[in-house]
Amino acid sequence: MLHVLASKTALHYAKRGMISRELTDVYSDSFETLFAQILNFLLVVAAAVLSKQYIPVAVFIGVFVWMRKYAGGYTPKSHLGCTILFSIMLFLFVTGQVYMSYEIQDLLALWFLVFTAPIICFRVLVRQFDNPLFDKKKFILRSNAMLLYIFASGVSIVSVFFVHQLSFHIASGLFCAAISVLIERVRQKHISID
Repeated sequence: MLHVLASKTALHYAKRGMISRELTDVYSDSFETLFAQILNFLLVVAAAVLSKQYIPVAVFIGVFVWMRKYAGGYTPKSHLGCTILFSIMLFLFVTGQVYMSYEIQDLLALWFLVFTAPIICFRVLVRQFDNPLFDKKKFILRSNAMLLYIFASGVSIVSVFFVHQLSFHIASGLFCAAISVLIERVRQKHISID
């Protein structure tokens, strides 16, 4: 669906002479990425509005996106697959936020932080086959991911005593990013075995 819309948009601009016909494929890919990002943003806004959980959704998405920026992780081959996984993750977070008791959220937050620590700190950088990284960049990304984890988990632990639910929001974002890193790690090991 997004691919078709992006192709039609690129052809529309090519027919009007706004872009070169030779570059329609490049523009089509760019439009597809743009439309997928807009769709994901609208999903976040819809989830926050429908659940009336504006701050929890904002904190969760902020931590998740920030950690994925430095730690990497699994990305489906299609934008539709990415949007579906993102929707599932967001739905599970909002459902847990709305329906779980504070005690369960506290226990899950602690478990999420413990589970996330070794994944982020020891296996933080997942090397993408189509984007090999230099050692210096690898070190910087690894350092940033570990510093972010330490900072976010510290805020999550301290917030249990002051802003109770913030702990669950932060820990959930870290946990989802760690799951993404773990899935990509397993996928790459499976590819290297084949």
